[in-house]
Amino acid sequence: MYKIKDFSNQLGVKSDTIRYYEKIGLTKKPDRSLNGYRTYSQQDLYIFKFIMRCKEFGFSLKEIKPILNYILNTSKNTSKIEKLLEEKILEIEIKQRELRKLKKQLKTVLESCIKEDCTILDYL
Repeated sequence: MYKIKDFSNQLGVKSDTIRYYEKIGLTKKPDRSLNGYRTYSQQDLYIFKFIMRCKEFGFSLKEIKPILNYILNTSKNTSKIEKLLEEKILEIEIKQRELRKLKKQLKTVLESCIKEDCTILDYL
């Protein structure tokens, strides 16, 4: 069992973040010790790591909640999950196109700067 400080250190986030996720209902309320301190289990750690990983992949907390509920079997609304994931895939595809375009533009700037004495500011 982890106290909130140890738990937050394991996750690399502030204790306030953990409390906030609890407050908005993203995670369940933690167990409490006899003296009232929040205590977290290894399963809680896995859940929070999942949330952090989803955030790294660009999911919002609003998007993470139904996925987490689905995984934890509190909701089996597959149509909602499918729609959410399809929308995320489309969002990723749009970002990929934008990044490819940016990459092409940056290559053009780089090639031009190599041939001439220039600054990036000239192209912004």
